[in-house]
Amino acid sequence: MLRRTLEGTDLELPAVGFGAAPLGDEYGALAQQEAVRIVRAALDFGIDYFDTSPYYGRTLSESRLGRALAGVRDRAVISTKAGRYDRDYPGGFDFSRGRITASIEESLKRLRTNYVDIVFLHDIEFGALSMILDDALPALMDARDAGKARYVGVSGYPLEILVEVVETGAVDAVLSYCHGDLLDDSVVEVLVPAARAHGCGVVSASPLHMGLLSPTGPPQWHPAGPERRRAARALIDHCEDMGVPVAAAAISYAVDLAGPASVLTGISSEAELTACVAAARDPVDRGLLDDLVARRNRFDGRPWSSGIR
Repeated sequence: MLRRTLEGTDLELPAVGFGAAPLGDEYGALAQQEAVRIVRAALDFGIDYFDTSPYYGRTLSESRLGRALAGVRDRAVISTKAGRYDRDYPGGFDFSRGRITASIEESLKRLRTNYVDIVFLHDIEFGALSMILDDALPALMDARDAGKARYVGVSGYPLEILVEVVETGAVDAVLSYCHGDLLDDSVVEVLVPAARAHGCGVVSASPLHMGLLSPTGPPQWHPAGPERRRAARALIDHCEDMGVPVAAAAISYAVDLAGPASVLTGISSEAELTACVAAARDPVDRGLLDDLVARRNRFDGRPWSSGIR
């Protein structure tokens, strides 16, 4: 597995990381025994970066990941999040200093570890910027100073809000999702330059656009509008015509983008894990990827709205 340094840190991450939302049953039910098998198999393949959150499965993902990594914590890089705990706003979010501090302690217990490698604030577009900068980030820094987190960062969907925080110089890493894939690769032009200018590492998530680039279609809660959905369907159909799995094309494209150190993708089965590894090791032909991007550009697939600003 290709490995890259997360800029501004000493973390060496695999080009494909393990997005642990599926461990929280966010994309369908998964048995605990299967979760352990998938996590252990990922380690054997060199996919040793796991990203989770108390929000995924409402703590289920963290608990399952903690059990799966029991006894092999030293082989893994773990990032988790704080600030988002349920789906709806405002009840599902709390970026107050006290809640962030307590959240980190709770996550460490569920993960069965005394530290995480990165702790991100989760979906910062749902918090007032003043609270993010004056309450939530200082709580993360306290955890870093106490050795409970090696690095701190922010995550979210709107790139301009992530850039705003990165430009303060206050974070070590930033996690962007659904902006580094075949449907939307704007992370390269918008976020990566700002991160590099401030010595901040970039992680990109969801190369399948939260299931939109899946032949079976996205989950019911997916926020994409009709135009982006049509663009996704066009790419899926073209991949099928060419005899190439759309997931392989999507992962190949995301891994090849300049800037992100690792691409987090949700993995729900050992078959999906094997396919991810194959796409990273044996990328899809560049000509097909360029053709897919050209087809995407025929659609006005604007990002959806997210957050309170």
